[in-house]
Amino acid sequence: MDNKEILIREYETITHQIIHWDKFFWEKSQFFLAVESALLAGAILELRKLFKLPSPIRASDLTILLVVVIFNLFLCYVWFRTSRSNREYLRVRFQRALRIESDPRLRGVLQLYHEQDNMLAQPQFRKHSSSKWELHIPSAFGIAWVGLLLAASLHRANYFNAGIGVTATGLVVVAVILIERTGWPTPTRGWLPQTQTRSPRRRRQGRRIR
Repeated sequence: MDNKEILIREYETITHQIIHWDKFFWEKSQFFLAVESALLAGAILELRKLFKLPSPIRASDLTILLVVVIFNLFLCYVWFRTSRSNREYLRVRFQRALRIESDPRLRGVLQLYHEQDNMLAQPQFRKHSSSKWELHIPSAFGIAWVGLLLAASLHRANYFNAGIGVTATGLVVVAVILIERTGWPTPTRGWLPQTQTRSPRRRRQGRRIR
C-alpha cells in the first residue's frame, strides 16, 4: 500500500468520524434539550401557583427553587461544554481532511471539503449558518433559569428574597467566569497511560530489596 492509498483510507476514516461526531452531538443535545425543557416547564407551572398567593414566596420555597436553579445551571453548563468540545473534535477532522485534499500526490481528486468551505464562504450562504446558535442553546436555558429565580425573588417586592436571588445569580456568574478563565478542571490529555521508566541501577536495587 503506497502513501496515496494510505491518504485515501485516512480520508474515508475521517469522513466516517465526522458523521459519528455530528450524530453524537445531536443525540446529546436532544437528551439535554428534553430534560431541560421538562424541568423548566415544571418549574414555571409551580411558580405560577405561588405567584397567585397574596403573600411573598416563603423562604423555604425560595430555597428549593434556588437548589433547582443551581442544579439546572450546572446541567446547562455541562451541555455547553460538551457541545463545544464536540465542535472542536469536528474542527480537527475537517482541517485534517482539507490538508489531505491539498496533498499534491492526490492531484486534486478529492475536493469535497474545499468545495464546502468555498460555498459557505459566499455571502448568500454565510448568513445561513446556525452552528453558533446551536452551541448557545444551553445559554438560553441558563438565562431562562436565572430569570425565573429573579422573578421569584422579586415577587411582592420582598427585599430579603430579592437579596438572596441577586446574590445567588452573581455567585453563579462569577463561578462560570472563573471556570472559563482558568480552564478548571484541567482534562488529562493522551489516550495511553504514562509509565515511569526506572534506570537499570534502580531496578537492581529493587531486586536486592525484594
